[in-house]
Amino acid sequence: MQLAGALIALPPWAGTAWLGLVAVALAGLALSMLRPLPEEPGPRLRGQAHDAMLLATVTSVALTPHYPWYFGWLAYLTCLVPWRSVLWLTSACILLYVHPFQTDLERSVLIYLPFALLAWWDARRAFAA
Repeated sequence: MQLAGALIALPPWAGTAWLGLVAVALAGLALSMLRPLPEEPGPRLRGQAHDAMLLATVTSVALTPHYPWYFGWLAYLTCLVPWRSVLWLTSACILLYVHPFQTDLERSVLIYLPFALLAWWDARRAFAA
């Protein structure tokens, strides 16, 4: 929301609309994960870890993108699901602590543009398999 607010003037109800959009997106993701799991422990664990990583990453990026300490818990899941995008996010979030930038927009672009590109790459790789 802050990034959008830095680019354009937002109406007073934009925050509520954002929370509603995030809730619908998370509910849709959760519903898409309602599927039978494999019987074998290895594939079951990989599937559950993938789903947990997706929900955790979307929640963290959508609701707390300017608090670096919220990204730390994603590091545990990267042990099971080594997505390049989340590895970047958990490493680059340290930039939220330092202030060598002229604006918050510069810092956000430096953190979240590579994250978005890597997330696209990770999604492409995941759906190709």
